[in-house]
Amino acid sequence: MATGPAAGAVPAGNLTANPSFESSAANWNSWQGSVSRVGPTAAPDGQFLARVTRSSGSSYTLNDAPATISSTVEGDEYTATATVRAGNPQSVGRPVTITLRERTPDGSTVRQTRSSAVTLGAGFRSLQVSARALSSGNTLDVRISQASAIGGDAFEADEVAVVPAGAIPQTPDPEPSDPDPAPDDGGENLTANPSFESGLTGWSSWQGSLSRLGPFDAPEGQYAARVTRSTGTSYSIHDTPATVGSLSGGDEYTARASVRAANAGTVGRRATLIIRERAPDGQVVDQTASEPLALTGDFQALQVSATAVGSGNTLDVRVSQGDASSGDAFDVDRFMLTAGGGGASPPPAPTPPPEPTPPPEPAAGASSPEQLPYDPQALFNRQVSGLALHPRSGAIAANIAQNARSLRVNASFDGEVPTVYVGRTSDPVYTVSVGGRTERVRVPSDARAGSGSDRPLVVLNPQHPDHGRHVELRVWRASIDHSSRTISGSSSGFFHYNNDGAILNPDGTRSISQAFAGNGTGSDLSYLAGLLRPSDITSGRLRHAVRIAIGCNDFTDFFVAPAAKTDQSATRCGGSSTPSSGKVDMGMRLRLPAGVNCDARLAPVLPGRNESTRETQFLRILCRGIQEYGLVVLDGTGTDGIILYMEDEATADWTQVAGQPLYGSYGYIVRDSTTPPDGMTRTALHGIPWGSLQVVR
Repeated sequence: MATGPAAGAVPAGNLTANPSFESSAANWNSWQGSVSRVGPTAAPDGQFLARVTRSSGSSYTLNDAPATISSTVEGDEYTATATVRAGNPQSVGRPVTITLRERTPDGSTVRQTRSSAVTLGAGFRSLQVSARALSSGNTLDVRISQASAIGGDAFEADEVAVVPAGAIPQTPDPEPSDPDPAPDDGGENLTANPSFESGLTGWSSWQGSLSRLGPFDAPEGQYAARVTRSTGTSYSIHDTPATVGSLSGGDEYTARASVRAANAGTVGRRATLIIRERAPDGQVVDQTASEPLALTGDFQALQVSATAVGSGNTLDVRVSQGDASSGDAFDVDRFMLTAGGGGASPPPAPTPPPEPTPPPEPAAGASSPEQLPYDPQALFNRQVSGLALHPRSGAIAANIAQNARSLRVNASFDGEVPTVYVGRTSDPVYTVSVGGRTERVRVPSDARAGSGSDRPLVVLNPQHPDHGRHVELRVWRASIDHSSRTISGSSSGFFHYNNDGAILNPDGTRSISQAFAGNGTGSDLSYLAGLLRPSDITSGRLRHAVRIAIGCNDFTDFFVAPAAKTDQSATRCGGSSTPSSGKVDMGMRLRLPAGVNCDARLAPVLPGRNESTRETQFLRILCRGIQEYGLVVLDGTGTDGIILYMEDEATADWTQVAGQPLYGSYGYIVRDSTTPPDGMTRTALHGIPWGSLQVVR
């Protein structure tokens, strides 16, 4: 993916409506920004431009509305181009990209392909990206996005076009510069600037920032890189562009790096070295991670080897630290990527780790409230394995099994699910309206709302400036303005999330995910109740029910604890043919019977791979959790749908604990052999056996 040809005209065969804004700004809108029309002026095409001004968040966009391609044909390829410049002097140097996004008719993202970033300047620069449709009948839209955004940022765009591939010649990505030799017995090092002797060129960070250390007695030369966490539960340093621009299938590569903790707070955190293979369109084909290494104050070596799956793909390398929190940082030096065995033999590939032994149930107050929130007496924190069956269990379970047979089960981390942040005493104070009152809350300065049209947000304050300890803010359709330090939304609530049994709610009730100010979601609970988070998996054992959504057509008008109300009903959904005996009440809990052997469950192997270790471990931990703590129905979705709720990927690095997603979801892992085909091969041992569920009371 590269910058495109010089600006000058909308390419022939363009499919976008109003590509140069000559008549108006119709057919275009913005996410976290506003669109206005500028001109007449000396535009690249015609006399008018679109100016996009940031409203909130750390990124904002210009999008086609509706999608340019309303019904894709599998295999058809498209190229998107645009010309952009900074909208004011402040925005010069900001990164901007163009993206093609494919979505199913229900709005779920199948794939999005993003161009390399260019920096905004006073003059116009070109953007270009190409993508091939994965399936027929989807939509394909285009958007231009500026990142690293702050108040006052703006960019201008013209000639925003989507054409069938082949109409525009592709400009290949630049090849990496001549590699620096690194004295090692591992053969020629392919990485550019591996020891940061010439600055930070060729390296960037995901969810972190880079700085250069030195001169000092580094493992190689006199300099090293420091990687400091900015946001999320993991952050990384990676080569930009990918070190290997075009692979040959079957070739072997070995990566090495030296790492240490940059401060006392990071000692004991775990780092991994990862080799990642990507197709030319940016899709991850395979990634291989080293065994996690506990960081110390001294440099230690990481090493991993991988074999290329296909030809023509790229290969990049990164070091990632997990379980991250504010203040974490690590130092890295002497990156190496060598072809072949790399001289000195790497350690043999580790066998899949044994299934973790479930740790003992924690004593009250023993676990971190950020990881296992709410009172132990909350129903979603209590085991369901010994509870009696509901009288309608058979009918409800049969209907859910039928839904699984008719529609693919989803496990979502990027659709209508919340980001989760912890605001510490060092973070700035923001204002938000809760229950009609202007309230304060500490929020990390890089926080952003969750995904989808709901844009859910959760912010935890271990020490709140006004309401004491363990205060949670929940916002629906949230918008964060970091320049004015304000949060707005369609509804919001304050909760106490302590799990030590202490009575913190002003009305003397326990902390069971019901708001003490404002309100909760449609079930009256917070998003955090039952939300699946990476720490649930890394701990080796789920200790709470998992939040799910069922088709709105399959709800009664009633609710049961732990829900305290319901906003779902088949009537509201437009009617239903489901018998009343097969419908669920909001708050109902379901479980897998003890006879299901969760330790034998399997995740399917993705195309181009030969193992599914992380995916299978994720599935087995989830399966055991559903046996012990169950599923809890706390939301509605489209007709006959089944969705498991996972923390938004903006604050959760799911690839580290659950392996690779497919089409923007982990649904393929939890689907069983009865669900509709999705290209995966399954047996009776694959996924969650949806036909075995039971309803308890």
